[in-house]
Amino acid sequence: MPEAIISSFHLLSVLAMFIGTLIVLPAASAEFDRQSAAQLLKVYYLKLACLLFALASGLTLWLAIGKPAEFYSNNAVFHAKLGIFMLFALLLVVQIVTIRRCMLCSSLPAQLPRWLGWVQKIALAIFLAIPPLAYLMARGIGYSG
Repeated sequence: MPEAIISSFHLLSVLAMFIGTLIVLPAASAEFDRQSAAQLLKVYYLKLACLLFALASGLTLWLAIGKPAEFYSNNAVFHAKLGIFMLFALLLVVQIVTIRRCMLCSSLPAQLPRWLGWVQKIALAIFLAIPPLAYLMARGIGYSG
């Protein structure tokens, strides 16, 4: 029963991150003022909270509940998934820092940097690679133990 609850929390937090990613995707090309920048930052902070919750629940599934830790530790697909997740987290932090700098340093209304839109699209593409890897990992593909 605890495994099902933690797995559900893990899935819901990942879905919330995906929804947040879709929400902020069109924002990079828009002109913004202080209020819209604050709202955009709230969405990014919620994405960050969901990311941390997904990380915590994933680590709980890996190290405490469910399949033995060796199943995950000896799986190359799991390590690829974890690396992609960390890259997504790094891109999220870059986006947050960029928007905070634009909000604090520039005169508003302003335009977000053009490269931020590319970072958001890359983050979406990276994020879409995680579910197939999770499926393969759960089926035992990549396990070398």
